[in-house]
Amino acid sequence: MAGTVAVLLLEGSIRYGEAMAAYAQSAYYGTPLVRGIFAVHLWVAIPWFIGWCVLTGVSWRRFSRVLPGSFSATHRLWGLVAYAGLWFTCITGVAMCVLCYAF
Repeated sequence: MAGTVAVLLLEGSIRYGEAMAAYAQSAYYGTPLVRGIFAVHLWVAIPWFIGWCVLTGVSWRRFSRVLPGSFSATHRLWGLVAYAGLWFTCITGVAMCVLCYAF
């Protein structure tokens, strides 16, 4: 929930606040590098966030009071996949912030 709020606040700042003006002053403003990293970031971030939400919902419904349950192996596998996807999203997001706001 906090991550979603943070992304919405960042998006609002980019669209309506000072972040766009700061990005326009970046040496990488509008370059193919930034556009490429942004495309990869979105390509990874959106499906993995949806996947993580689905895994959370399925896990919540399939949770039994006895651990480990029959869903444990599946949960562990998809949890690791979602974890890797979310880390990749984080890395590409940091790359975007560095290129857009640090240079």
